[in-house]
Amino acid sequence: MPFILGLIIGPVGLCIRHNMLDTEAFLHAQRTSRRATLGEVFRGHGREVLCGLGSVIALTVTSMC
Repeated sequence: MPFILGLIIGPVGLCIRHNMLDTEAFLHAQRTSRRATLGEVFRGHGREVLCGLGSVIALTVTSMC
């Protein structure tokens, strides 16, 4: 039953999203943004990346037992 409901609601949500207009702030941010390279991410946020990676590794190791 939930899958049938999802088949009905899914296309409706896609139709609504397709017909919505993006806000001016989003369009401006999209025009002015740039993608960071992997080196820039590690240089600027190395500690955070390693903490996140360690958290995922710890969760994976503990949930496999």
